[in-house]
This record gives sequence, C-alpha cells and structure tokens, in this order.
Amino acid sequence: MNEFNDKPLLWNVTQVSQATGLSIHTIRSWVSQHRIPYVKMGTRTMFKPEAIRSWIEEQQVEPIIAR
Repeated sequence: MNEFNDKPLLWNVTQVSQATGLSIHTIRSWVSQHRIPYVKMGTRTMFKPEAIRSWIEEQQVEPIIAR
C-alpha cells in the first residue's frame, strides 16, 4: 500500500490477470510484445492500475450499425 490511500500503487502480473480475466501467460506474452502498458522495476514487471483501466477503454470496439 502507499501513503496516499489504501489502494496499491502498482499491480503485479497476478493482480492484472485477476482484474482482467486474462491468463498470466497472456499478460506475460503481451508484455513481451509491448501490447499492454507496464513498468519495469529492476527485474519485476509491474502495472499502474489506472494505465490498465485506460488501456481497457482503448480496446473497446464500437458496433457497426447495419443500414
């Protein structure tokens, strides 16, 4: 936890997996392909929760309305 509030500042791969419903393998694969925003802290791969939320919003596909 951080000193500013009770929410974690960064998530690990497991937390992103749980939050998104994607497998840990998929998260790690997308990190290696630079398909998902992440932060490197030494050898650890971490994720900003707000960046993951924004990334999810960017992935939304709008339906095509048939005429």
